[in-house]
Amino acid sequence: GFAGLIIQIALRGKSSVDLGDLVELKVGAGEVWDEVVRHAVDQQLWGLENLSNIPGLTGAIPVQNVGAYGQEASQVIKEVEILDRQNFRISTLTNNECGFAYRQSHFNTDWKNRFVILSVTFSLHKTGRPNLSYVDVKKYFSAGGGSAVGGEKLMPSLNQIREAIIEIRKNKFPDLSLAGCAGSFFKNLLISEEQYQELESNIRKNFTPEIANKLLEIKNKFPQIGGIKIPTGFLVEICGLKGQTVGDARLWEKQALVIVNQGQATASDVGQLFNLVRRTVFSKTGAEIMPEPEFVGFARGELENYFKLT
Repeated sequence: GFAGLIIQIALRGKSSVDLGDLVELKVGAGEVWDEVVRHAVDQQLWGLENLSNIPGLTGAIPVQNVGAYGQEASQVIKEVEILDRQNFRISTLTNNECGFAYRQSHFNTDWKNRFVILSVTFSLHKTGRPNLSYVDVKKYFSAGGGSAVGGEKLMPSLNQIREAIIEIRKNKFPDLSLAGCAGSFFKNLLISEEQYQELESNIRKNFTPEIANKLLEIKNKFPQIGGIKIPTGFLVEICGLKGQTVGDARLWEKQALVIVNQGQATASDVGQLFNLVRRTVFSKTGAEIMPEPEFVGFARGELENYFKLT
């Protein structure tokens, strides 16, 4: 268990301002995130649809710049209202002031634990084009998930995109009523060209040429501003770790980034499984993978053991 007090933000409410082509949607930090996405889609507002079916509350969205299937929250966040825990003043930060990067912001780096997020304002578009850049999304619609008139394929609607994302995530992630999880446990890699060359060298040394060629395909498939994106799930899979267990913690077979509780998993089970995956991937590829969830309530020695690489 956690030896401390956990306070969940409960600020609710949504309000909108029509600015012509844009609508500014202000959302309380305690609003359930997927309800916010559903509201935006119901109002035919573009910008959040690919972030459907992500568990959690709205206040968490800016912290790690939540993203999925080609969309990132920072693309549509206008401002974030905050309470400073040092002086208890309330202020508003613009998008630029939040320091957004891949799965990162000032809130989970240099300002960590300083601010309480009270609300988030999004700038959403009344018209837009579907973001179908991810392979799973393309496959869904190419297999008949979109609409057609006279045999000609139409661009999917907002509602169809949301339905697609929900279906894709349901097929990848466990039913939370049957197996608990924290979503994707491992961050994807965002590396430099030099780091990529080292990764490729290690993979060519330790794996088959086919796997090395697959790595090159992945490099070209996921162009990312600020670096080369490598899905960590690919590295976990080639290391043969899918389905690996420690106690009642298990790597989900359908999505290698997910750790599930298959019964009575303890924090120690999860931490040890995280470390096993981290050490194995590092020893075979040289890649240092990191967790998405926060580790809280652990002694320093425990954390050092969970994060060690050798």
